[in-house]
Amino acid sequence: MGRPLIIKIYHKINDNKNVDLKDLSNCLALPSQAIMDNIFYYGEAIILGNLPLENKDYDMLISVSESISYINRDVAYLQYGLIYKEIPFSVYEKLIEKLKIETQTCRNECISFGIYADDLKECIKEKSNSPY
Repeated sequence: MGRPLIIKIYHKINDNKNVDLKDLSNCLALPSQAIMDNIFYYGEAIILGNLPLENKDYDMLISVSESISYINRDVAYLQYGLIYKEIPFSVYEKLIEKLKIETQTCRNECISFGIYADDLKECIKEKSNSPY
């Protein structure tokens, strides 16, 4: 396996590989996702191209949760892209209580290997990311 890729999934489904990337970048999109599979590592995936990131594209994954380490259970963390911060778990508990959310609400540590087309179709139909 290679390094994970951070990708943007736009509200477009098309069989045509001749896509104007500038036009595509103006479409609605899901939040950035981490993805990795051997098809990328071995160069088997079809990649349409890439564009430099613009400020509006920096919607990196956010994960806020108690520590994943069983050794240090008195820590909670925030990870946003390359930013990683830790706080005492007691402070985290007060924060989630104040926000009235569950402890795992904002935890995202997964890397997927595919795009869920049914969810994307529902987002396109609704013209919203709400179904996602």
